[in-house]
Amino acid sequence: MKVNFELFFQVPGKPHPTETKSNSIKICWDKPRTKIDHFQVRYKPTKGKSKWKLIDTNEDQNNTTITNLMFNTEYTFQVRGVFGDLEGPYGPVSDGIITLKSPTTDILKLCKCTTQEKSPKYLYHLPLKENRKARNETARTKKMILG
Repeated sequence: MKVNFELFFQVPGKPHPTETKSNSIKICWDKPRTKIDHFQVRYKPTKGKSKWKLIDTNEDQNNTTITNLMFNTEYTFQVRGVFGDLEGPYGPVSDGIITLKSPTTDILKLCKCTTQEKSPKYLYHLPLKENRKARNETARTKKMILG
């Protein structure tokens, strides 16, 4: 006997971002009207041949934050509802969502690269200048300016 899961489940809405950082994206989606225990979110980089990764939400909440993502990379997401042991069909695939550029890439541009014979092969020196007027001899602190 073939079971039509769409009679039991309605698909969640298309995921969209509510907050984007260099290593994480918070997404939300419209909840279906049917009873759901929790949601399962799958995601992967849009380009390349990566496999889908899965995470579960804790409850019947229609948002989650996916962490440990690569910076400046486009990802796509899909969501489905789970009730007991039954997994519903996935909803529509999100539009591509791009994580932000990492702030360290801008700092790296300020550095001077020097080659060494030993590991690590490349060593980067960040130019620093001291603001002598901000020096506090009592607290033994200095204010340094990067770049």
